[in-house]
Amino acid sequence: MREATAPIPYASAEVDDVAPTRLMQPLPMTLRELERFAQEDEDFLPPHWVRMRLAVDPEVGAAWLQSLRALAPLVTPGDKASEEALEVLIPDSRREGIAGFAAQAVDNEPPGPVADHLFALAASGRGERGDRVFERMDVPVSAHLLRLSTLRDHGGMPWSEAFETRVFSAMGSLPREAQAWTVRLVAELKDPAARAFLVRLEAAVSAAPLGAEIRRFLAEPPTFELPAFEEDPLPDDIEALELLALDPRKPERRVLALGAMADRDWPRARRLASSIASDEWRLDEVVGALLIHPSRSVMLEDFERRGLIGDGSIALPKYRPSARELMRRHGRVVRFDTASQEGLDGIVDHDALAYRLARIAPVTFEGVDFLEELDNGESIALEAWVDGRHYRVELDTGRSVIDPYGLLGLLNVIARDRKRPERFMLAAADKSVADVVVAPEKELRSLVDAGLLWIRAGFKW
Repeated sequence: MREATAPIPYASAEVDDVAPTRLMQPLPMTLRELERFAQEDEDFLPPHWVRMRLAVDPEVGAAWLQSLRALAPLVTPGDKASEEALEVLIPDSRREGIAGFAAQAVDNEPPGPVADHLFALAASGRGERGDRVFERMDVPVSAHLLRLSTLRDHGGMPWSEAFETRVFSAMGSLPREAQAWTVRLVAELKDPAARAFLVRLEAAVSAAPLGAEIRRFLAEPPTFELPAFEEDPLPDDIEALELLALDPRKPERRVLALGAMADRDWPRARRLASSIASDEWRLDEVVGALLIHPSRSVMLEDFERRGLIGDGSIALPKYRPSARELMRRHGRVVRFDTASQEGLDGIVDHDALAYRLARIAPVTFEGVDFLEELDNGESIALEAWVDGRHYRVELDTGRSVIDPYGLLGLLNVIARDRKRPERFMLAAADKSVADVVVAPEKELRSLVDAGLLWIRAGFKW
């Protein structure tokens, strides 16, 4: 590959040594200041920057807690204007680290409005810390129900005496719809204590319509199942897999079948890949892996030698023995949607994505602050501050919500200036989905040259 067409973008960044005054502003401490903060007044820290940083930056986290403690007692329930302004200060609980931050912060918080906000943020937290928080008797009913709902996709929540005591006494005052879904979600829990809870509740509301629903669930408990795959499962027989891999009508299934063959018999899958690797079928990264590596163990050894995986203990993904999927398992690939405000794992913006990508190379981006700024309501810029330098890159969002080239271009400029080996490459992906691969530049170029990683179509400088 010629250097001029290499898929490692570098942005044309403006660089100066102007102090980052925008990130030295305070947080609101009065209702009047809260209103100005919610309107993105430049006298205050940018709201979305605070929400992104509070769980990973102790200084920002402490300032945010101080602001919440000053403001939450001032907001009168039912005062829509002040409640909506305060919501601007509250982070999205889906962001990484928020539930853990809230669980730790609420440990030292007495009962009251501040603790109530922290309990709500901690509701999605899994593990021992989250479970311990929700054993407290001062957890509000709303937070208990939020936890019951948000943990459903993870097999439900652990039962607790606090949940039973608080929710049982509050069931009669809940709206009818909330009563119904609470009973349904409790009925899905496997813990015998959940069934005992329903038995008690049925006795208390036996004459109400809710009682009939409880009796139905007690007779036949509902089960929660994850959605099934749209496609039929692949056959187990290797002969059938080979026929499927030769069928050009469904390219995606064809590649999966070839990968399933490799799971069972790598040499046979390699021979088939060699026979169908022609101009009639655009090569897939799985095919490239089979053609380059004579065996599964050789592929793992190759990636371990390159420093792209750990000690070789990471298995090749089922049906996808490719460089990209192996590196994804090792945390070197980040996927996001460039065309939607609601990304694959929550709300996206350039600075949030920059922080997310920077976590893959923590040494390279230690101490870096990112901020997306809107200039006069027209153009969008991504800025960064590190080592006394201020970087600024104009973003092209005319065709999509996210400009992946400008985003990666700034990260690569910073990595280069800090004399670090890591680079960010935009690999090929479907439609608006972007896969970013992070590795030393030499290895990225080598993988692309060998056909083990595909470059995203439409690459530009």
